[in-house]
Amino acid sequence: MLLLFTRLRDDRPLYKRDLLDLACLPSGSEVHYSDQQKYVETPLWNDQARLKDQMALVVFIEEFPTEELRAAAEKADRAELAARRGAIKDDALVNAAKDAWTTWALKAQTFHPVRRVKIAEVQQEQDAINLKLEAEDFVDYGTSGADDLSVNFTDEIKKLSAHPAYHRDRAKLVVDARLQSAPPFLVAGRKAWTRLAEHLLKLRGLEQAVLFMVEPPAKDQSDAMGSVLPAAMRKGHDKGQLMYELTSGGQYRVKLNVLYGRNAMRIPPRMQVHGAVADVLGPVRRQRNSGEEASYLIVARQMLTSSRGWMWIRAEGAEASPSSANHDASARGDDYRSPELVVFLTTNPALWYLIFVVALFAIGTMVASVSTDDLKRLGMDRADS
Repeated sequence: MLLLFTRLRDDRPLYKRDLLDLACLPSGSEVHYSDQQKYVETPLWNDQARLKDQMALVVFIEEFPTEELRAAAEKADRAELAARRGAIKDDALVNAAKDAWTTWALKAQTFHPVRRVKIAEVQQEQDAINLKLEAEDFVDYGTSGADDLSVNFTDEIKKLSAHPAYHRDRAKLVVDARLQSAPPFLVAGRKAWTRLAEHLLKLRGLEQAVLFMVEPPAKDQSDAMGSVLPAAMRKGHDKGQLMYELTSGGQYRVKLNVLYGRNAMRIPPRMQVHGAVADVLGPVRRQRNSGEEASYLIVARQMLTSSRGWMWIRAEGAEASPSSANHDASARGDDYRSPELVVFLTTNPALWYLIFVVALFAIGTMVASVSTDDLKRLGMDRADS
């Protein structure tokens, strides 16, 4: 199985946003993954065409920096630099320093499988690989203890010939691994997602995160307010984004299951529509056994022709909206605390509204066609009678 490792880095805040997206977005959503050539196993780099349509597992690296790890890293760096300058000619000394760093790195890292993905597209640059991923099943942290699953999975990673803990030139983040036992999967659903989200929010670096999932409607759900938005979703994407189709004047209810990290601001996600296609009311918040429920009502505006806009859902933490011309970390703040769900909306005119407008137009045309002389004649005839 292909393993795609990801970690939190202060200089690459989008790594965190992509991880949060992957942990929350609906199945079929697209997430991008990119790494430099040196972090890709050589056989995979040399034959990237075979990566397309393969299944992979995204793994989050939780890191616990220690003084011993920093000291080992500095020693390995000094040995490597000395070897380059010719001060050390014994490769064994350099490798020993790197191995010492690896030993401490293994003690300071825990590996947490997150989600299974399908590699939909491979784009190769001169010194990097870019993968377009389609989200599939969540890793189920409920069939056994969550801590046991992570510990057992970490032990398996340590046995691999290539993994992220190796020092620099030997560290690999895109690995073709033969795992002795695959982590359990469950088709994307609220229970599996809840267990995964609860586990992630306990990890170092994610304590301030807010995770949410659009809850699918129940099969027997009867909504007097109108349709439930996820039920109107069309299969397929538009430029990598989910697309929904609304009916002019229709009312659509969206429910989010929201979980907060222990240091997160308990403010529900914000839902906003860009473009004059619909208005959003809410949220209405309710407590749940795990986290809370936030409900929103989307009211599609009356339209004579089809109109398009887009909607985004995001919790507090990233200050600028996705419409910002500058989409880098400086415009968005130095940290991401929630996923971003961006949906394209298409509002189509309702048949009854078109009939009503046409009828009004016809009546108006008939009235306008009556001349002044006809009105005077009509008045005189009434007077004579």
